[in-house]
Amino acid sequence: MLKYIKSYLIDKKIYFIFVVVFFTKNLYAENIIARYEVTWNNVSLGNITWWYKIVDSNYEFLIKTEDAGFLSKVYKFSGENISRGIFKNNRFYSKEYYHTWKTKKKNKLIKIFFDKNYVKTLEMVPRQTNTPSLDFYSIDGVTDPVAAALELIINDKKQTVKNVFDGRRIFDITTLGGEQANDSQNPEFSQLKKYELKITNYRNIWKDHNKTELKKIEVITGVLKNSFRIPVSFKIKNSGLVFTVSYLDHKIYK
Repeated sequence: MLKYIKSYLIDKKIYFIFVVVFFTKNLYAENIIARYEVTWNNVSLGNITWWYKIVDSNYEFLIKTEDAGFLSKVYKFSGENISRGIFKNNRFYSKEYYHTWKTKKKNKLIKIFFDKNYVKTLEMVPRQTNTPSLDFYSIDGVTDPVAAALELIINDKKQTVKNVFDGRRIFDITTLGGEQANDSQNPEFSQLKKYELKITNYRNIWKDHNKTELKKIEVITGVLKNSFRIPVSFKIKNSGLVFTVSYLDHKIYK
C-alpha cells in the first residue's frame, strides 16, 4: 500500500489537484496564504501551503507541498508550483509555469513559457529524450493547470477549459455541479458550493509516461468574511483509494 501511495503522489501528480479551486470577489484588494492537510484513511501524508496575489492585472500563484506525519518517516518529499500571467476580462492568461518535485532520490523540474496562448519554450530536468507524441508547440489556446482552474471557478458555472498543458500531458477540465453544500466543521465559511471536476481528452506527450487518469475529484469551496472564496476540502478518488485535502487555516495581507 505504501508503494502505491508513493506512486500516486509522484506519477498521478496529486499536486495538480491543489491548484484547482481558488476565487476571490475582490481580486485586487488583498493577498492570501492558506494551509491544508493531505490525508488517507485519516493518516496524515503531507501539508500544502498556497499564496495568491494580483497586482496591476498581473497574477501570481504559489503552491508548496511537503511531507508530514506518517509518510515523512519513510518517504520525504517537497514540491512547488508557480504560475504567473495576466488577469484580464475574468480570464487568466498564463505567461510562466514552474513545477519542482524533490525526494531523496529524485529532483524534477518543469519550466514552461507561453506567448500569445502558445507554448513558447519547455524545459525539463531530467531532460526528456523521447520524441513527443504530438507537436504541443503548434496547439493554439494552451494554458497551464493553475490558470485553467482559476478561470473555471471565477466564472462559477459549467464550463470547459481546453488544452491544459503541464509539460507531460495535455487535457481538458470541466466543472460540474455548483450546488449548495454543508460543512459544520468550518463555521467561518459561508455560501459553500460543491463541484465535481472532470478531466477529459487526456493526451500523454511522452511515450514513457503511463496512460492513467484521475477518476473523480470532488471539491467544496466557501466564502470567508472578507469575500474570498477558497477551497474548504477536496476528495480525490482513484483505484479504490480516497485522498482528502482539508483546510487548516489562512492569513490575509493588505
